[in-house]
Amino acid sequence: MVKGATKVRLLTSAGLIDAKVVQVDAANDLALLKADGRFAPLPLPQSHGLLGGTVATVVSDIGLQGSRRSWQGEIASLSGAADDPRYFQISVPVQPGNSAGAGG
Repeated sequence: MVKGATKVRLLTSAGLIDAKVVQVDAANDLALLKADGRFAPLPLPQSHGLLGGTVATVVSDIGLQGSRRSWQGEIASLSGAADDPRYFQISVPVQPGNSAGAGG
């Protein structure tokens, strides 16, 4: 999501703030961002309590359907394909053709 970006901003309760990309892990689709300010830590639950928990996909793009859409589902497995522990398997009803779905 940050590859080639010239500007990165975070949406907070105070509004949009500028951030700097510190490190990118392309293999895991992660980016470490740094922003100035005081922020509360995110709560991180134990993974064994996550099965069946609610998840959402959020798509922010410019198009005919508007600039932001989301779908809600649940965590179906605590490991990804081939039992990869870096990923969860989720069940979210995203349709083919949506920018977050197959063929999008």
